Amino acid sequence: MEGPQWSFALNLYRRPAVSAACLLLQDRVGGDVCLLLFALFVARERRCALEHGDLANRDGAIADWRRDVIIPLRSLRRCLKAGPPPAPCPQTEAMRQRIQAAESTPSRSS
Repeated sequence: MEGPQWSFALNLYRRPAVSAACLLLQDRVGGDVCLLLFALFVARERRCALEHGDLANRDGAIADWRRDVIIPLRSLRRCLKAGPPPAPCPQTEAMRQRIQAAESTPSRSS
């Protein structure tokens, strides 16, 4: 989670309406936001689109991680935001924000 592609993704995602559009894509059709942002990075930097096979290969490479880590974390963050009780409360909101911050902070460990 380092390098120019990560910086590009974070900067784009922070723009007005981009995160909402990405989350809508994710929720409505199961799109992978990180894969989308990576494809946009490649298009911008290399001035070409990834072929369907390239996208399918990358999607396959991250499918287990998405299923076992990303989807459960996303579900946990939503529960911490909206309930069931004791959420939402200041403690669950603080935990949700820590999870979200960890997801968007490049790792410095090897």
